[in-house]
Amino acid sequence: MADLTAWLTGCGALKDKLGSITQAPIHAANGSDLVVVLVDPASDQLIPRGMLLVYFGGADGYVLAGEADGAGQIALLRVDDLNQDGKPDLSYTDTSCGAHTCFSTLFVDSWDGSSFRDWIEGQPTMASATYSFQKAGPTGQGQAILAHGGVISSVGAGPQRAWTETYVSPQGGPYKLAGQEFDRSQCLYFAIVDANKKFDAWAKDGFGPAIDAYQAAIDDTSLTACGTITNELATLRDYARFRLMVSDVGNGKPVAAGKVQPAITTPAVAGAAKAFMDSFNSSHSAIQASRDTTDYAIAHPDAWNYLADWGYSNPTFAAGDLCPLAN
Repeated sequence: MADLTAWLTGCGALKDKLGSITQAPIHAANGSDLVVVLVDPASDQLIPRGMLLVYFGGADGYVLAGEADGAGQIALLRVDDLNQDGKPDLSYTDTSCGAHTCFSTLFVDSWDGSSFRDWIEGQPTMASATYSFQKAGPTGQGQAILAHGGVISSVGAGPQRAWTETYVSPQGGPYKLAGQEFDRSQCLYFAIVDANKKFDAWAKDGFGPAIDAYQAAIDDTSLTACGTITNELATLRDYARFRLMVSDVGNGKPVAAGKVQPAITTPAVAGAAKAFMDSFNSSHSAIQASRDTTDYAIAHPDAWNYLADWGYSNPTFAAGDLCPLAN
């Protein structure tokens, strides 16, 4: 190991903490196999391209058993039977960097006794990612792989928050995304984004989760502004009141909605609220009220354009998204 490390360092294939040599049993329980991660010695890039090589050791020396050419820098994460299926696994990342941000793609290769197989669904890629492992929950077995990051270092991306993606191996099968959890943010905008997701799931989960989320966004005075719109906090809270009002009506409680409406003081949002309630009081249909509110939003862009552009890392928003019950 020491001689190989010295020789590869002298070649420039290991340098500046880039590249690695790991000895681990892969093809046999007591094997002395090698996983060698190299960097391109001719590269003058800050993040040079890499290569991963697997050599199986035996009585007659070492034999190349696997190879992966990186689009960017390769970093080995673990050599282990990650999912406890009796087959050794290699987990590694391939990272490429642009002008502002580095993006890493996660790989898991499983040795099945004759070849390495791709053992993760898709090619999950994340900006500014770090990786860790923990015991898998009930949906997987062995170790779960956690990727944390997602923040893009670009002004045009808008306000951001990092998140964690969890990948598990269900019953020993290929790793797949099992969950995504965003870091806590003090930005009111992200409380609105999360509440909107709950609203969009009303047909499946009912309106209760959305009602709770919008009310929390209205009541939490510790939440801060993080965008560039005028009167950001007041406008976003009035939007939350509008959605709370729509959710109350959808939940069969129009009286509760009627109590929320007077608290909306932002003129553009108040106009949308009036269009919704006028239509509902006339048609007694939340769906028809949603259709009429969409017509209002098309004719009055100020009713929704404060959510239209928060950078390319955040959701888009258009007239049809203001009151999408009829979508």
